[in-house]
Amino acid sequence: MAGTGGNTAPSPGGNEFVGSAGTAPCSTPLTQPTGMILSSLTNGEVFRWGDNCGVLRFSGNPFAKKEDKNKGKRQRCTSKQAIFTDFRVMMAVTSGCKGDTMGMDNGKYVRYTPEQVEALERLYHDCPKPSSLRRQQLIRECPILSNIEPKQIKVWFQNRRCREKQRKEASRLQAVNRKLSAMNKLLMEENDRLQKQVSNLVYENGYFRQQTQNMALVTTDTSCESVVTSGQHHLSPQHPPRDASPAGLLSIAEETLTEFLSKATGTAVEWVQMPGMKPGPDSIGIIAISHGCTGVASRACGLVGLEPTRVAEILKDRPSWFRDCRAVDVLNVLTTGNNGTIELLYMQLYAPTTLAPARDFWLLRYTSVLEDGSLVVCERSLNNTQNGPTMPPVPHFVRAKILPSGYLIRPCDGGGSIIHIVDHVDFESSSVPEVLRPLYESSTLLAQRTTLAAFRQLRQISQEISQPMVTSWGRRPAALRALGQRMSRGFNEAINGFSDEGWTLMESDGVDDVTIVVNSSPDKVMGATPLYADGFPSISNAVLCAKASMLLQNVPPAILTRFLREHRSEWADSNIDGYLAASVKGGPCGLPLARSGGFGGQVILPLAHTIEHEEFMEVIKLENMSHYRATEDMLMPGDIFFLQLCSGVDENAIGTSAELIFAPIDASFTDDAPLLPSGFRIIPINNNSQNPTRDLASTLEVGPPGKRTPADYLGQSGPTKSVMTIAFQFAFEIHLQENIAAMARQYVRNIISSVQRVALALSPSPFGPRSLQAPSSTPEAQMLAHWICQSFRCFLGEDLFKTVDERSDSMLKTLWHHSDAIMCCSLKALPDFTFANQAGLDMLETTLVSLQDITLDKIFDRGGRTNVCAELPQILQQGFACLPGGVCLTSMGRPVTYERAVAWKVLNDEENAHCIADICKVMGNEGDGVVDNNGGVHGGQLVTPWNMSISSGHILLRDPRYNKGLAFTERERDAHYLNGLLPPTISSQELQEKKVMHNLRQYEVPLQRYIAMIDLQERNERLFYKLLIDHVEELLPIVYTPTVGEACQKFGSIFRRPQGLYISLKDKGHVLEVLKNWPEGNIEVIVVTDGERILGLGDLGCQGMGIPVGKLSLYTALGGVRPSVCLPITIDVGTNNEKLLNDEFYIGLKQNRARGEEYDELLDEFMKAVKLNYGEKILIQFEDFANHNAFSLLNRYRTTHLVFNDDIQGTASVVLSGLLSALKLIGGTLFDHTFLFLGAGEAGTGIAELIALQISKTGASIEEVRKKIWLVDSKGLVVSSRKESLQHFKLPWAHEHEEISNLLDAVKEIKPSVLIGTSGVGRQFTQEVIEAMSSINEKPLIMALSNPTSQAECTAEEAYTWSKGRAIFASGSPFGPVTYEDKVFVPGQANNAYIFPGFGLGLIMCGATRLHDDLLLVASEGLASQVTEEEYAKGIIFPPFSCIRKISAHIAASVADKAYELGLASLQPRPNDLVKFAESCMYSPVYPIYR
Repeated sequence: MAGTGGNTAPSPGGNEFVGSAGTAPCSTPLTQPTGMILSSLTNGEVFRWGDNCGVLRFSGNPFAKKEDKNKGKRQRCTSKQAIFTDFRVMMAVTSGCKGDTMGMDNGKYVRYTPEQVEALERLYHDCPKPSSLRRQQLIRECPILSNIEPKQIKVWFQNRRCREKQRKEASRLQAVNRKLSAMNKLLMEENDRLQKQVSNLVYENGYFRQQTQNMALVTTDTSCESVVTSGQHHLSPQHPPRDASPAGLLSIAEETLTEFLSKATGTAVEWVQMPGMKPGPDSIGIIAISHGCTGVASRACGLVGLEPTRVAEILKDRPSWFRDCRAVDVLNVLTTGNNGTIELLYMQLYAPTTLAPARDFWLLRYTSVLEDGSLVVCERSLNNTQNGPTMPPVPHFVRAKILPSGYLIRPCDGGGSIIHIVDHVDFESSSVPEVLRPLYESSTLLAQRTTLAAFRQLRQISQEISQPMVTSWGRRPAALRALGQRMSRGFNEAINGFSDEGWTLMESDGVDDVTIVVNSSPDKVMGATPLYADGFPSISNAVLCAKASMLLQNVPPAILTRFLREHRSEWADSNIDGYLAASVKGGPCGLPLARSGGFGGQVILPLAHTIEHEEFMEVIKLENMSHYRATEDMLMPGDIFFLQLCSGVDENAIGTSAELIFAPIDASFTDDAPLLPSGFRIIPINNNSQNPTRDLASTLEVGPPGKRTPADYLGQSGPTKSVMTIAFQFAFEIHLQENIAAMARQYVRNIISSVQRVALALSPSPFGPRSLQAPSSTPEAQMLAHWICQSFRCFLGEDLFKTVDERSDSMLKTLWHHSDAIMCCSLKALPDFTFANQAGLDMLETTLVSLQDITLDKIFDRGGRTNVCAELPQILQQGFACLPGGVCLTSMGRPVTYERAVAWKVLNDEENAHCIADICKVMGNEGDGVVDNNGGVHGGQLVTPWNMSISSGHILLRDPRYNKGLAFTERERDAHYLNGLLPPTISSQELQEKKVMHNLRQYEVPLQRYIAMIDLQERNERLFYKLLIDHVEELLPIVYTPTVGEACQKFGSIFRRPQGLYISLKDKGHVLEVLKNWPEGNIEVIVVTDGERILGLGDLGCQGMGIPVGKLSLYTALGGVRPSVCLPITIDVGTNNEKLLNDEFYIGLKQNRARGEEYDELLDEFMKAVKLNYGEKILIQFEDFANHNAFSLLNRYRTTHLVFNDDIQGTASVVLSGLLSALKLIGGTLFDHTFLFLGAGEAGTGIAELIALQISKTGASIEEVRKKIWLVDSKGLVVSSRKESLQHFKLPWAHEHEEISNLLDAVKEIKPSVLIGTSGVGRQFTQEVIEAMSSINEKPLIMALSNPTSQAECTAEEAYTWSKGRAIFASGSPFGPVTYEDKVFVPGQANNAYIFPGFGLGLIMCGATRLHDDLLLVASEGLASQVTEEEYAKGIIFPPFSCIRKISAHIAASVADKAYELGLASLQPRPNDLVKFAESCMYSPVYPIYR
């Protein structure tokens, strides 16, 4: 390469240039031109310089920072060029390397000019990761890059991506560094404050000692001191009224500011670290509570990524984040001379329980800016003022006081804010019963419910701003926060029952345990009762609330709340749940009548959670419930939904209140849906005085706080108390008030009884080891752990735990926290449990309190008891035994599955048998559904066949999902009551497959084979898919085109059992209800058709259902999408096929097809219902819609739904793949060829558009590219002179040319190299047309894509014969091999089945929310990459279908990769190996092994 001179520098050592012939390094210096790019050189890479070559070896990083001796500053090479001036490359020159075998024919490194760098940077921004094809095009299209090899461009792009990644990482680290610096500053300030506090404490300690000594010398008579005066020592002295004039208010404001700052950053209040809250960069902040001050106070300081003004705006809007705040009214605003503002506020707080009144405050709020730029918002109560505005007492409210409190907000370097929050309140606790006073005297509760709530709101909003996203069910975080606020507010309103909101108290029934209030105000009723589905309002005209409070002893709120959340069936009445749901599902609400059946299965669907997971929102779905009879004439659907808000379930949080609030909803609830919340609130009310020294020391403990359980704190602080408040709301008709009140009162009483029973079971016993915590303090427990481990080692020859010190109590701790269930049972005739670790207690859903009441016969059925008892002699004789896995019942009666267990005899120190221990791994609660969620079998894992219950007997044989026919083993037949229902022989799945294929091949008519396959699918789903996967090339034409076309034509005659949903015009207005009738709730892909253009057969109306059914069969067989998540749908709007209208066996609407507004309204309702019912990520595939509807539907919904049209986009993608493959045979690039289409419908124009898009990626404009693509329709060549009569989708292809009326003349005029048929009319590629193509091209590419075979434009034999064997041929339907002049030609099949299964799998597995055209392009490239060189040699441009699953996995990986790159994927984090992830997601048809 020519150079312009260069600089050399001595080598720093270790760098050498090794000759390609393996010669030793020499000392010949290499002269490097100034400014040469070396960022693409890597250690060990082959290097060519003119006629010399070698291998670069260097140590260290030649591009690393270097100390400039002259300036003393660090310098870095720029991203555009790295100047090779800081080391010398030593090389041994090997001449004559032009003919070497190192694979670098022209590999000269060139000097990158600024223009080249600019061009590459521009290309990088357009496409950061170009394919090899794309890189070759770059060189051709950019003359400035002509002297650079494609391989070097590849390396440049790799390095550029690395630099971009490094830049992003550097930016992230800088942000983390700024955060750490700010946090360090905050901690230093906190350290200074603590040092001042320590100094004050030392001074006070000395002062009090001196006072104590003086008082010892003086005798004081206190015998006359009254009880009244003795209780007033800590009362604040009475001050004269303060002046509330404007000048006086300013004085109060300045005083408030000074006092607030002394609390926020000084030592005015003695702050102690709140237990369980550790400071750190990832924590919420530094949280402290008061000790020994008037009232209760809490303080927090931390960082948030919001600007100070935004922080102040959020914090001032107290109702938006403080759930206990009912209202804040700004009554007056004054402006001060220092640009501050004084506001007079009236604030009301809800009472947290029914046993106490609500609080209100008359406040002054002062906002100002300090000299250092900090923003301050401080406030205090104005309870004793004169000469100014006042707020008289309000009935039913207790006037409380806010002592100087507020927010100090300082701007942080690099963005964000440092915030100090102080809340200091006197709640006037004397106004509540003595037992509840700790509720108003707890600084911890104040910190949890107020101070931390403010910080969490700020952090949540900051995260949403920095990382915008849409959460589950398409909801924005702000909308979910608003829903949570509405839920909490509604629950607080129900507890408080303010008269100004319309609540009135009903008379008691003589027992005052439950309070009933009624609200019939219009605002309340309209907000609680929705409209019917038909738009008319519900006739429920009142709301009733039943509420009560109860005191709980020794039950941690977190544990009780978690139990109530996870075990709804233990306290809820499904009758009442059905009644609550009736008001939402759109019907009049009557009294709940008796119904049969039990409580349905509970499914928790996560919706959102806060950053620290301290609060989360979810949807509770009660499945498989028996139908609830709302009235005598109306049955409600079986599924019931509740929106649920849960908080305080973290057992490691100290003193946290817990809430479980829920409201009935419809599955399609909107952000403004009416809510009628009910639920539970549990607040701890212990008032143990806390030693500040102990608390400060506890925060400095070594080890994570998670290691301390609530029981640890329980043991430290003694018995705990908490108050539970229950409130349930019911919408009802006013004439049923007495009946509903009686029902609600009894229901709440039943709940109280249930909660008391559960609380008793959960509360720890004061005796022995029967407590919530691990019995680590008892010698007996430690001895038992020692015996268990020692006996295990004795009988099984290995250690139960690998690294445990037997001389300490760590063995018991390891045993207690082990992930596997370890349990011990006695050696009695009726064994009972004597010990279980935490996993064992969770498995049995019990506690150590109740464990000893559980015997083996209670948890095992007859078969389980038989198995266990059969092994007992072996355990006692041999010392151990292996027990088979199985199902047992928990203490709550729920089935739980465990894997293969090991049981062994436990010997005491005298080597006598003490008990029997066993260890097993819990697989999960089987009530949640089938274990084998992906439809596969993993390593012989056992599967329970669950439906609404465990399937057995004839029900199991009739369930296609689980039926195995003669393949059931003897054990399975015995376990599932199949003996006698099947012949005695047992067949393998492989033998069944062989038998079915033998029978299928006996049929000569393809339609008979189709019917046989459908029958198989309806009775044995796994065998059907096993057959289809293993014999895909033989059976694909049977289950899909061309046979499916004939099946659709005769669908009415062969119809046996519905395989999908039929939505007709009769369902208009109720489409959502129809969707809910489908038994599967977790749908991920829908294929829908209206039957107007089935293949090339025309309008088949409702009988087009065969197409969605067939497509989804291929989704499963070829793409591995589980069949349970697939839903075929036909939209029946009538048919214009007179033959069908007159056919007595036609199964659809016998009317002419609906058009226009009626059609659009039904489709729009369908699309909205699908999104509401199945969420944002549901893939909707439009299939065989007529042209005028296909394009409009795709354009209308592509921005709001994940939609895909296989006829337009799928066909285009597979054809583009064939074209990319064919370039290997015909040469050139796509831009070098001319394309002629016969057929200008949705398929033809879709293919043309995707080809144009692919070519335009090379840099040409889309308008220029379109001129190389020509279309012929039924009227001839599509040209500009016909624009007036052309449909809109043909207009982009109307070029300037004279009109041509037939295909042959068009071929002769346009001279295409590629001829594509999408006309749907057979035999249009005549001999003359094929011969004309052959005369123009050496290897004409001919694609006859119309389906079925009878409609193909030409056959494979015709194409090869008329072209004299020179054509490259592909078709839409399959053709067999053709022999021409002793040469065998294998035609390719451009079948959409190559693309859409893998394409759909890729969208599903990454959670895509929208479809981008680039996804289609990468799918095409992914398919083309699967064609091997051997197949190219045979003229084949599509890979064989025999490896379609491997092909689908690669296509899915390519699509998912692009979706992640475009930001369309919602599944995070991104899997490392997408191909393996795709394969792991694929459904397996292998029979599972049933228990």
